[in-house]
Amino acid sequence: MIGENQKIGVMLFALGMGFLFFGVIMFFDTTLLTIGNVLFLAGVGFIKGPAATINFFQTRLQGGGARGVVLFFGGILLVLFKWPVVGMALEGYGFVALWGNILQPAIATARQMPGKTP
Repeated sequence: MIGENQKIGVMLFALGMGFLFFGVIMFFDTTLLTIGNVLFLAGVGFIKGPAATINFFQTRLQGGGARGVVLFFGGILLVLFKWPVVGMALEGYGFVALWGNILQPAIATARQMPGKTP
């Protein structure tokens, strides 16, 4: 069962992805990208919970995924400091380094879900 905080988190996550998408479409608009980054991180925090989110980044930072954490948050900082193209490139690489191992099982699960296909 999904709790109220997780519902809020999904909405914040979706809004964050939307703002990031429109920030890229609008030629890397720094304001939209910044709002998207804040909403994305808030959404992840609401979905997983604050303690689990901090634990996720700490274990990656102390383990083998330090490069992903540094690049992800470094990209966010570069976007904040008005270097949106370089910041989004670093953020994208850091995102794949952090959550890349989740993508394959998520795609496999999505393919097995029932639904209409064209």
